[in-house]
Amino acid sequence: MSPKPGFYKILFWTAVFIFSASTTAYPEYLEFKPLYTYYNFSFGARALSMSNAFTAAADDLTAVSWNPAGMSEFKLPEVYVSYRRDKMEYRYDPEHIQRDAISEQYDSAFESSLKNIDFLAVSVPAYFWGMKWNFALSYYTLIPYNMKGKWVETLQTTAAGSDSYTGERTSIDFSGDNGISVLGFSAAYHLTDYFSLGVTLQQFLNSGTVGYKISSDTAGSYDLTYTERIEGRNVILGFIFKPLWDVIIGMTYRTRLTNKFFSEYTLETPGSASVHETSSNSRVVIPARLSLGVLVRPFKFMGISADYSIIYWSLGSVSNYYLQTEDLEFPIRDNFTFSQEDYVNYRVGVEFKASLDQAILFLRGGFFTEHPLFPDSGSNILKITGYSFGVGVDVSSRVVVDLAYMRQKANWTENGTLDPASTVFTHYTNKIFKMGVTFRFGRAGN
Repeated sequence: MSPKPGFYKILFWTAVFIFSASTTAYPEYLEFKPLYTYYNFSFGARALSMSNAFTAAADDLTAVSWNPAGMSEFKLPEVYVSYRRDKMEYRYDPEHIQRDAISEQYDSAFESSLKNIDFLAVSVPAYFWGMKWNFALSYYTLIPYNMKGKWVETLQTTAAGSDSYTGERTSIDFSGDNGISVLGFSAAYHLTDYFSLGVTLQQFLNSGTVGYKISSDTAGSYDLTYTERIEGRNVILGFIFKPLWDVIIGMTYRTRLTNKFFSEYTLETPGSASVHETSSNSRVVIPARLSLGVLVRPFKFMGISADYSIIYWSLGSVSNYYLQTEDLEFPIRDNFTFSQEDYVNYRVGVEFKASLDQAILFLRGGFFTEHPLFPDSGSNILKITGYSFGVGVDVSSRVVVDLAYMRQKANWTENGTLDPASTVFTHYTNKIFKMGVTFRFGRAGN
């Protein structure tokens, strides 16, 4: 069966896409499922080790994304770089069905990995207008495409009273390169001793390409290549309030500006002419996001951070996308049967500080509850939970090294593939490792 290009609707903010060759060849729950963690753009090893409860705690250069007001505390020029590695898996319980004298079993599994240097930034403090300012220039990968992975489904059919069986196998091998990046321009200052303000202007750059090699025992093989790009900008506003020396309250708001959206795909099937389509006049409204956080220090050696955030998915849209005559929800989900809702996430992190002979050691941990964009078979909101931990070392007043690990997990039911009236359990895990390094220059007060 030849693939139908009209079914290839990209889930833009996921950066990993699963497509179908036909409405029956692939399971519906894989066809358009967002791989949520590639949208969870959390930068920095320190933030990750505290389960990303970082809105009020943001005091390294990843503050340009978390809360630009946090840069107001910088006393020296700094450079920050971080490396990220993910390993994601979906596992589905086998599905069995008996059709008269025929027994069928369906199995499906998905895994992917991502490795990249995802954040680079430099900041410089300055004094003018009677106020202390900090300016930063950052470059980071907002939507990475340089992932690699594989999805495999198998269908085994056995006749009653027979030991022999027939099997059908479909596999998708995918890999990508580059990604949609951000060039950020940030500024922060102390409005008073208690208030700090900050702003980051995000300029979108580059494009990402992901290629799929799809092979099916029944539909044959073909290649699909997708490229996406945003042309435009967005704004992050940050605010920090310190009513007491041991209490910090933070707030971040990401605006929802309209940007140009470019998309193209090429479909190559052996024995057939290539299909190439572009959508170059689209517009995308990126959903707004509000984050509130508080950091409390019950002891000088201990800090507890908590975050509440909401993503306003219901306000996002994509217009003039390929042949669509009406605005689509964002991410593009016109083939979904459920409505798009705003989702709330909760995060809590803790940090302990200990002084060594010639260094300062930080021990960190946290846990979180987050909600992806798709429900289970009963239309219930899914919940991804997990924990994180990490360590940081101020090697000297000039160099800081942070390491972090996070594990995400979730279990839920999906509608069956062989019998849509039944349900099948999905088991999801993602393991994330990050390393961040900060370099400081000069002397405080210069």
